[in-house]
Amino acid sequence: MSSKEQRCYATEAVLKGGLLSHGFPKTMIIHSDGARQFDTAFAHSLCWLHAGRPLAKLIPGNKLERAARDWIEKQYWLLYDDVEAYSQSPTEEKKHQIKQNFDHWVTTQVDYQELQAALGQLQRAREELLLILDHPWLLLHNNLSERQIREYVKRRKISGGTRRTLGQMCRDTFTSLKKTCGLHGVSFSWYLRDRILGIGKIPRLSELIREKAAQLLGNFAYGF
Repeated sequence: MSSKEQRCYATEAVLKGGLLSHGFPKTMIIHSDGARQFDTAFAHSLCWLHAGRPLAKLIPGNKLERAARDWIEKQYWLLYDDVEAYSQSPTEEKKHQIKQNFDHWVTTQVDYQELQAALGQLQRAREELLLILDHPWLLLHNNLSERQIREYVKRRKISGGTRRTLGQMCRDTFTSLKKTCGLHGVSFSWYLRDRILGIGKIPRLSELIREKAAQLLGNFAYGF
């Protein structure tokens, strides 16, 4: 393991320890689109919409390949429906059946090299895709996070980024504050005024986040 990887793991360990010391549960889970920066010390749940995109992007070369692609993709979304139904009413019998169906589907042999490779990728992601069976409160996709970061991505494409690290930090911080205020029904301009003038009438955003998480998840672990 390189020194860079060691620093990364040490940083994640400190971060996780800090969260635990502030009352976050031990079963914290990161839910993402599978980008490699989320390969961390935390358990990881994979977005089903992102995982299924390689199937939709395939360009079949003939009718047989198209039929195989369409059938495999249809089965994937049938599994998605089954998992979604399971999350609303989980049972051990349903969990076992979904795992069995997934394993049978993902090991299907097709005479289409690119499709077979896509199935191989999904097979390797099995544990992350099916983690929801152990934690039914998890989401099947991360569309909410995708929508929240869309403004930032648009600004980056238009401006080409910031000139200095300080500018990047300011942009990211204020974008995050603005989005978080919007999610919790807080006026961003009034929030800034409250903090700059030291009025203190508006609660800390961390408190609002904790309250919302408690409402949504009850006694379950938080998902990120």
